[in-house]
Amino acid sequence: MGKNKLDENIVDLLYEYASRNEYGKLVSTYEAWSNGNSGKKDRLRLYMLYGFGLYMVGRVLEARNIFEECKLHPVNTLELNFLLNYVYQTLGEYEKAIEAGKEYLKILENSSDFSGSFFIDDVESKACEICNNIGTSCTKIGKFDEAIEFFNKGLKFNDKYHLLYENLGILLFQKGDYREAENVLLKGKERVPTSYEISRILGLLYKSVNYFKYSEEELLNAIKLGSVDALFDISVLYSKLFKFKKAKSFIKEYLLHHPENKEGKDLLKSINSSPYIKRKEPEISVCMIVKNEEEMLPRCLDSVIDIADELIIVDTGSTDKTVEIAKSYGAKVYHHPWKNSFSEARNHTHEHATKDWIFSIDADEELEREDIPKIMMAKWQKDYDAICVAIYSSLPGQLGGVSRGKHYYPRFYRRRKDIYYYGIVHNLLKMPENSAMSDIRIYHYGYDLDQKRMWEKFKRSLSLLLKQVDENPDDPFVRFNIAQMYLSRNFSNEAEEHIHRALKILSPENEEQQHLYLMSLYQLALVHFRRGEWDKGKECCYKALKVKSDYIDPLLALGWLYLHKNEYKKSIEVMRKFLKCRESHLKENKYSFLILNKIGSDYEAYYVMGECFRREGNLKKANEFLEKSEKSNPYFWLIYKSKGDIAKEENNYKKAIEEYEKGIKFGYLNAERYGTLSVVKNLYSELLAGYKEVLERVIMEGKKI
Repeated sequence: MGKNKLDENIVDLLYEYASRNEYGKLVSTYEAWSNGNSGKKDRLRLYMLYGFGLYMVGRVLEARNIFEECKLHPVNTLELNFLLNYVYQTLGEYEKAIEAGKEYLKILENSSDFSGSFFIDDVESKACEICNNIGTSCTKIGKFDEAIEFFNKGLKFNDKYHLLYENLGILLFQKGDYREAENVLLKGKERVPTSYEISRILGLLYKSVNYFKYSEEELLNAIKLGSVDALFDISVLYSKLFKFKKAKSFIKEYLLHHPENKEGKDLLKSINSSPYIKRKEPEISVCMIVKNEEEMLPRCLDSVIDIADELIIVDTGSTDKTVEIAKSYGAKVYHHPWKNSFSEARNHTHEHATKDWIFSIDADEELEREDIPKIMMAKWQKDYDAICVAIYSSLPGQLGGVSRGKHYYPRFYRRRKDIYYYGIVHNLLKMPENSAMSDIRIYHYGYDLDQKRMWEKFKRSLSLLLKQVDENPDDPFVRFNIAQMYLSRNFSNEAEEHIHRALKILSPENEEQQHLYLMSLYQLALVHFRRGEWDKGKECCYKALKVKSDYIDPLLALGWLYLHKNEYKKSIEVMRKFLKCRESHLKENKYSFLILNKIGSDYEAYYVMGECFRREGNLKKANEFLEKSEKSNPYFWLIYKSKGDIAKEENNYKKAIEEYEKGIKFGYLNAERYGTLSVVKNLYSELLAGYKEVLERVIMEGKKI
């Protein structure tokens, strides 16, 4: 082709190369033509097209120089800022990329007269790309809020642009806004169902928060849509859940696409070296008994669905939506008449179970999702037939907030006829000799219900326990549980009778009974303290501590006792020991049926120490420990009484009123709930008196608050 012919056709020719993505030809043709043609009419237009070609063939720095040179001449600034935004972002010049992108949007907002061009066929459609680029650049330099703003702005231009959902979802995920990230990604799935990357990111999100079944579903969907990376991701997921055969199948498929990938090869090697790879995977039946549990059941089932190969639910007469909810989770529901025995009903679930292992849980409980892989690993081992888990019970505190008790109990065991429950209430498992401890956690919420439900629960359980003690009057476990029921309703006299009967039967030297002996002594101490029999209560606490020096419940009680008796140094010393022993109990998995009701009561210890220091006049130390108490449990209203007292002593009336008002706010419910207890009533009265005194001082001194 001659020189003159090239001059005539250069515009059409370059655009034709660009439209066919033949950017190498575009660049070489322009460079051949441009020699000696700098004055051509379309030079700037073609110069920008040449810069675009350079960008597409990877000569990005040259492209940037051309576009920046074009800024000095009258050109289509919308086009130019569009191109600069991409070039700057590619070069990592994020501030400049943001500036160019914002200029594009500003021009777009201030005018509607755009005829389009080769680069921008639809200005508003390209605006969503620019918003995505700005959001990405903002993310790179840590401007996360601004990034979120522009990702959302882009979705207003085009709510089917998959990169916006992907990048916004990832950013929210990385920020820890999991719920919002999930909402964005689910909306993205709905609007762009063909995007495998949205499903993949959603799968990784669910995996990070231990929702493994949801993670599996999303990753499988991503694979179905064509994601190769999801093959690796799902292999990692299955490996974490000890599903090695599935993991191996997917990682081998991944390596067909990336045969030299080191992470993939290492994962396959790890899977092949597993001692379980050639064995059949054991399966788990999750078993429950329920009645009218529509409020709590979903939380429980959500927590166990990932470990359940089958879900067995025996309903004993629900009249609400319990059965409907259970079936929505794929449960096999069996109806069974209530026969006044929890053990009989639990054993009935065993009759319907068909898998290798049974995991037993109640509707008012929740499995710690983080511990699911520990269960999935435990089912493979051959050494033990029962696994004890740590059960943390939420316990309403008489002085505010909720404490947490801890005890161990076998909830995961092989499906065998010689492993069964006995006892009609607070039933026990007939345990095999080869049982093991674990740090698997279950959270129990059944002791922190509203007063009406707690009263109904009290009456039902007490009637069953009294029936059981009539049948077996020398069972110390039943006596202990009856006393515990009475103490929960502040019926100290009724509780004391059963405590003494239990202690006559129990011996601290009997290792199988020692936990009951210790807990009964603590119960007796509480009875004495509630009556104001301080020395008798103190004697019970030290008697228990002589047997087990790290028993934290009597330690905490002694700390309170010494505060009451104005023996502040002793109180502080005991509370320090309590905190040290508590920390050890939280870390250890030592086998024990000893219930630690005060494992979550560090805030009480901090409060007592703070109050001791306040009474000694060390206000700085007092505030230090009261702050710790508030951080641990901001609903513990006595904190604010003490902080108000300190502020009053310092004549800081404004702060005193603020603290007293917090105490009144949080203390009112507890004073109402436990108003029959003189200690609660008296302390609340003191709080109100302190508040009234400060208000009177303010009025008398004419101070402004």
